[in-house]
Amino acid sequence: MSDSMFDKLGDLLSEALESGIFFKEDSQSNSDTQQEEPIPLIKEIQPQIKELMEYFEIEPTFTYNQAKKQFHKKLKRFHPDSNSDNPIIKKITKEKTTEILRNWEELENWYTKN
Repeated sequence: MSDSMFDKLGDLLSEALESGIFFKEDSQSNSDTQQEEPIPLIKEIQPQIKELMEYFEIEPTFTYNQAKKQFHKKLKRFHPDSNSDNPIIKKITKEKTTEILRNWEELENWYTKN
């Protein structure tokens, strides 16, 4: 038993990767048959979610944890405790923090559903 099943599988996978069949679609083959739509890796993003992603400076390819880091970054910037010297600024930052939390809740719901 010179080659194990895993060795053969590895060889097949290497050949497939080198040939590019995983990355290119042959447009000439199946020209007579109806081609299926490619399945997107990321579901279509609604305009409202796109706006929230822009608000938090989140790319559509970000994972939940990466998005959460952006949320914390924005929250820290406008947190009332870090701007407590001036009462007017503290009030504004408190309102901004409420807005950030509300927006994050909506975006977080989208992330957990997808």
